[in-house]
Amino acid sequence: MKKIIFCFLLLLGCATRQDLIGLEQHIVNLHERVSRLEKTHVKDLEKRVKKLETTIKTLNAISSRQVDLLVQIDSLQTALNELNGKVEETTYQLEILKENLNKDIENLNNQMKDLQKRINDQISRLEKIEKRLKIIEREKQIKRGKTEKQLYQEGLAYARKGKLKEAIKVFNQFLKLYPKSNLAGNAQFWLGECYYSQKKYEEAILAYQRVIKNYPKSPKLPPALFKQAKAFLKLGDKETARILFEQLIRKYPKAEEAKWAKNELIKLASPELSTQ
Repeated sequence: MKKIIFCFLLLLGCATRQDLIGLEQHIVNLHERVSRLEKTHVKDLEKRVKKLETTIKTLNAISSRQVDLLVQIDSLQTALNELNGKVEETTYQLEILKENLNKDIENLNNQMKDLQKRINDQISRLEKIEKRLKIIEREKQIKRGKTEKQLYQEGLAYARKGKLKEAIKVFNQFLKLYPKSNLAGNAQFWLGECYYSQKKYEEAILAYQRVIKNYPKSPKLPPALFKQAKAFLKLGDKETARILFEQLIRKYPKAEEAKWAKNELIKLASPELSTQ
């Protein structure tokens, strides 16, 4: 290139040596600038290439992740579809079970109603039979010449003679035949007395309780309360006995048994007296 420029200047015939030196220097400077530009441009291109490569790698990684995510999402969707199918199947089965259960419950209810009706019919029949038996028993007693009062006196006579089994039998018979008699409360009380004398304290407590519950206007109610408390004492239940004694004193303060109950409470309060 230098030779071409030099020849060109010679042909023109107007260039000096100084001009040639300056021109050469200018050309050198141009070469250096071009070289620097080339280096800078190359470095810039290299950087851009590296950046592009990094971007491509990142995009590839993202793309790969997206593919993995899409695969996972597809797998999850498949599993969800299967689960929905199972839920639908289970719901259907539950509906069938519920329907069958409702039918079974309805059938059981119908059977229970039928059974209850049959039981009620049987109870009604038994009540009629029992009522008829009572009438027959009364008729037998009348034929034997025993009135209501005579049957009670028979049981009382057995009890006073110590024939407790016979007395219990007669009093039970009396209560069965004449549950609404004016003497029924007395008969129930003496039934308790017979059990008490046999040391069957639990049976005695129940017998006295029937006096209290079934015959609240009976004159035997205060003594029934007192003897019930005594029966509890015999069983070692001092607390229940104390409550019953206090109840007797509160409800029937003028009864003879109330005085006895006060003495019993004094004994319970004093360990020495209670052991005597």
